Amino acid sequence: MIKSLEIKNIQSHKDSRLELSPGINALIGSSNNGKSAILRALNWAVNNRPLGVEVLLSNWAYDSKGKQNEEMSVTVEKGNSTLIRRKTKSENEYVIDGEVLEAIKTDVPDEVRKFFMLSETNMQKQQDAPFLLSLSSGKIAEYFNRIVRLDIIDRVLSNAESSRRKMKNQLESSESQEKKLEKELEKFEWIDSVEKLIEKIKILNSKSEELSEIKEDLEESIEKFEAASKEKYPDFKKEFKLISQIDEINEENREMSRSIEDLDFQIEKLEEVSKKSFDFSKEKKIIEAIENINMDRSEIEKLEEDIERFEASEKRILGCTENIKELTKQLPSICPFCGAKMKDGKCVEEN
Repeated sequence: MIKSLEIKNIQSHKDSRLELSPGINALIGSSNNGKSAILRALNWAVNNRPLGVEVLLSNWAYDSKGKQNEEMSVTVEKGNSTLIRRKTKSENEYVIDGEVLEAIKTDVPDEVRKFFMLSETNMQKQQDAPFLLSLSSGKIAEYFNRIVRLDIIDRVLSNAESSRRKMKNQLESSESQEKKLEKELEKFEWIDSVEKLIEKIKILNSKSEELSEIKEDLEESIEKFEAASKEKYPDFKKEFKLISQIDEINEENREMSRSIEDLDFQIEKLEEVSKKSFDFSKEKKIIEAIENINMDRSEIEKLEEDIERFEASEKRILGCTENIKELTKQLPSICPFCGAKMKDGKCVEEN
């Protein structure tokens, strides 16, 4: 039970203190003497209403510029506890037994609710109709439902139905949206093929960059060439002609060198053959002996073999002789090395 109530700077109360007795307390006085202001001050402490406390702030709390310069507060003593609801120029708070609790916007701290243990049923304004007597049967039933907490079931069922309808609407909207998205996705079926094209484009871009670099190098070379072509250089036609002649002479020398190598090889063979001496007197005697003497078969066969070897050797000699003659004809008349005259493949020094 509230023991005392102290009000500062609220409407017509600059600093008022009420001591309450156990049981019923009645406030008696003429109009406009602050009876309702006491209830408004208590309501501000209990319910944090009204939020715009300028309607409650007394004239004594304003300075000459119309700004609050003094504290407005309600102090309530209940049992062994004290609650202070106060607002200054910079502070807006509750204080319960020295513990500060900030009053934020429309909130009322739980500690304040537990301190008063009052509801809207306990607070009735001056112009309110008699309690329950002017209400409809439905409003009265609603009030008693709140007392026995049946209103919680109604709120739960109402919230559940509201949630169901909301979820149903969301589901239908989602399904509709899904169908729309599926149709939209059909328009983007070409994206898979585009990915392959993008890869090809990347490759082409890479090649294009390489070609661009080559093009830049070529353009730079062309510029250098054009710059160089404008300068005057000596005529190299004569030198080019001499180079061509030198190339022709070198080719002729290479052919002649090959011919000389062949001739040297043939000359060596000729010299080897010329060094050999062939004496056919023995063979002639053998032939005469064959004609004049009767021999046995084995000796005759031996002589035939010797004759065949002789004839083969004679043919080889004749062949070599012919080759020597042909090679001798092919020899140059002037030695390509020393420039002297040549005869029978040998250099002949002039006297």
